[in-house]
Amino acid sequence: MDFRTCPACKASVLEDDVDECPFCGASMNGKPAAKSPAPAAKPAPSGPKPAAGGGKPAAAETKPAAGAPKPAAGGPRPPMGRPGMGGRGNTVADEENPFDIDTSVLQKAIPVSPKATKQRTLEVKCPMCETIGFVAPQHQGKGVKCANPDCKHPYFDVPLPKKESADGGLKKKKGMSIGQVIGIVVASIALVGTALWYFVARVAPEDPNNVVNVPKPPGPPEDEPKKQAPVAVKRISLDEIRQGAINELVRLGSTPDPNRGLAYRFLAESYAGSGQAQKGLDELKKLEGSSPYFQVEPLVRLYLQARKTKAPDAGKFLDLALKAAENLPKEGRAPLDAASALAAALVLADRLPEAQALTPAPRLSEGRTPAEESNRLDFSMLWTAAVYGNMFDFQVLSEIPAWLASPHPQHAAVTWILASWGESEKALAWAKTAGSVEAVDGSLAVWAAHLGMTAKSTSEGVLKLEAAISDASPAGQSRAWANFAYQRAVAGDAAGAKELMAKADAALNSIPAASPVAMPTVRQIYDSQSISNLEQRERAGLPHAGSQRSAALAAANLAVLHLKLGDKAPVEALLMKGLDYAEAIAPALPQVAALRARESNARAMEAELDRELGLKGNKTKSFTALTQFRRQLTYLEKESTKRDQFERELIRDIAYRGEPGLAWKVVQQRDQLDPPERRPMLSQTPLASYIAVTAVAQGDTATANATGKTKIDDKIDLAINGIVFNMKSGNFAAALNELKTIYRAGTYDRNRLDIALLRRISQFHTFKKNPEKVFDLIKELPDPQVQEAAMYLMAARAVVEDQAPELYKLTSPDRMQRSLSFVERAALARGYVAGVEAAPKPQAVAKDSKK
Repeated sequence: MDFRTCPACKASVLEDDVDECPFCGASMNGKPAAKSPAPAAKPAPSGPKPAAGGGKPAAAETKPAAGAPKPAAGGPRPPMGRPGMGGRGNTVADEENPFDIDTSVLQKAIPVSPKATKQRTLEVKCPMCETIGFVAPQHQGKGVKCANPDCKHPYFDVPLPKKESADGGLKKKKGMSIGQVIGIVVASIALVGTALWYFVARVAPEDPNNVVNVPKPPGPPEDEPKKQAPVAVKRISLDEIRQGAINELVRLGSTPDPNRGLAYRFLAESYAGSGQAQKGLDELKKLEGSSPYFQVEPLVRLYLQARKTKAPDAGKFLDLALKAAENLPKEGRAPLDAASALAAALVLADRLPEAQALTPAPRLSEGRTPAEESNRLDFSMLWTAAVYGNMFDFQVLSEIPAWLASPHPQHAAVTWILASWGESEKALAWAKTAGSVEAVDGSLAVWAAHLGMTAKSTSEGVLKLEAAISDASPAGQSRAWANFAYQRAVAGDAAGAKELMAKADAALNSIPAASPVAMPTVRQIYDSQSISNLEQRERAGLPHAGSQRSAALAAANLAVLHLKLGDKAPVEALLMKGLDYAEAIAPALPQVAALRARESNARAMEAELDRELGLKGNKTKSFTALTQFRRQLTYLEKESTKRDQFERELIRDIAYRGEPGLAWKVVQQRDQLDPPERRPMLSQTPLASYIAVTAVAQGDTATANATGKTKIDDKIDLAINGIVFNMKSGNFAAALNELKTIYRAGTYDRNRLDIALLRRISQFHTFKKNPEKVFDLIKELPDPQVQEAAMYLMAARAVVEDQAPELYKLTSPDRMQRSLSFVERAALARGYVAGVEAAPKPQAVAKDSKK
């Protein structure tokens, strides 16, 4: 089934009911959108005259106004729509046509010839795909269409030749000009001077017979000009950048702005990193009127600095931080960030029980779906690992396989932070305290990934890893080997990584085959409310499937490793194996949804419970039984939803890493399992639309068409992949407009959107290798919170990658303080300081995405 194709950028568009392309904003019907009615014009003195022979009336002829100005040479072309309609695209920029694109102009473009002819002798280059073609000289200044049929944006204007500037129309006056008079005077003076030199001051030439020939020292030939050493342009130093950023935070702290507390906090952290503890404490005092937990992270950094200098009273900062962390809010990412940072510091201080109390096992909060809670925890995990582990390339960090579907995100984050602080042994000991088997396996995978990144050699790392995971579960061992090997492949040791892959395979193969969990009966669901074990009761009696979930992640991590090493063949089988293990988590969601549909008929469900429980028509007992059954069914529904989310996450990861076609193939296989009760029907979830838009962004039209014309109801995926699609051109107007709509609506999963957006901004930073381009994109983001995070990461990364002097010159307070918001300025300044503290940069981790 083929999709509609945009007439301007040629991209496949998945929705049937859209009027404009979601990637470039062009009209999908090739015509300008309808314009709002114009004021009624005065009636003509007489209507159109009928044509000879009594036919239809001839169309009235419209002529342009006599005094209409002509466009300047080389300037923008005028609208080519109907006479009397003004504007850029002969339309009104409104919700139907937000970018006011005149597609009639594109249809009249002159095609570029791929070869030169007698008439087409002028060579032109397409600014999008850089294809060379030829046009006639008279086509200069006109719109043309690229000769490359696959060009994404084929329309452009042929530049006009540069003309010499005219004399301005001034009339020449008769007689000599002032310049001519001055020239005559100067020439006369030179003539007199020459005469005086020749007859008075000149020294007579020597007789050649009396000259002693002295050989000249070797040197460059006299006819070659002497080369001058290039003058080195002095770049601003990192110390100057740090001091300038701190000065900016001081200025912001004295500004009467509602966000002034952010400047106080960033100042306290910056002073802590530079060893100015008292100044940091002074800034913290200014935060006493705001939320206490805002003081936690500055106090953690003050502790780290005091510990570094071996101050005897360093522990006082942890005591103050623990007091500030009392009653942490249950909403937002920031409280989780504070708890994770403080927990890591407490582990350093050998205060393990207090650290564990700050990082309990994740539980679903009231009012949030499992996906929303998971994304909140994941965002905090990745953010704290980035800023405390000095890994400011958010895309690089987030693509490490160990983070995927983390069972205990906070615990994993603390593991990474401790390892980044150089405390590998304490990080390992902490990883083994995660609680459940799957949580320990997850933290060990994170520890192994960091070891693979920092080990001096593969052999050295292997010895450490073998000793560390000797007592781990088979799934934990497989995940650890896969993540260590992944990082060694990144480090350039592909041969060593392939050998290690065999260890991960062997560990995975030692795990018993998966066994799907059966759908419980109505009686079993009701009876589960009397189970004494709270955890099992809240799972509606389902057995704990942590080990099966960990096995699924082991298979998924190994699949990513195979992709990394270019061995695509086993990936499909590994992913299918992982999804088989996921069937042990809970029954397939469609089965539970069918039971929920039955339960919605209260009278019928009450009668069924009466029969199952032998209540003999007792209405009081049957009504109570229905209430208890509904509660347990809700628990079962949550577990099935978690399984559905887990399966979709494993498949999404493969699509994200450049294999949407493979991901769709796996979806189709899962939806055709036998017996039918096993079928998760993933093709009817938002996963199908994600695979489709990802395929479009990567140019995989075959997969996009294969998914079918499913209505795209996930605007986040559409907007994010709009950024991917336009990564080369840097034209993000349509995607930004979509993001603006999403952020303003307020009915979205903020954490999921922010993670995806920071990933793609980081990818754009890598693609352009120019933080100045990234800065321009971040300025246009429609939400201040994600702007803050993006500015922080961009500035810190620029310092680490030795791009800071150029970016700092562009974003210096003197130039940007009027055009940037308070939050943006504060985040930029703090990012610069964080980057200086992290320099020299950590060992790089390569990307895995093929996009």
